[in-house]
Amino acid sequence: MKLSAEVFKHLKNKNLTLLGMSGVGKTHLAKLLSGKGKWFHYSGDYRIGAKYLNDDILSSVKQKNQTRDRLVDGITGQSVHQPSISRNF
Repeated sequence: MKLSAEVFKHLKNKNLTLLGMSGVGKTHLAKLLSGKGKWFHYSGDYRIGAKYLNDDILSSVKQKNQTRDRLVDGITGQSVHQPSISRNF
């Protein structure tokens, strides 16, 4: 749907989607708009990353640290059952 700037300006409710490569200024523009009136900024990149990558990232970090003896018990939860380990950790 194409709208002229004049028609968009007079709409009661406005929605705007910004798409572009990294570094082109999407977040900068969104912050400028949200600072002027009732604009709301929703970052889809952050939400996608948090929802779909969080478990993979944590799993990868835990897996790499399993090779370190002092971290193994802390990661697997053994330090809760053996207070001496958590004090040394």
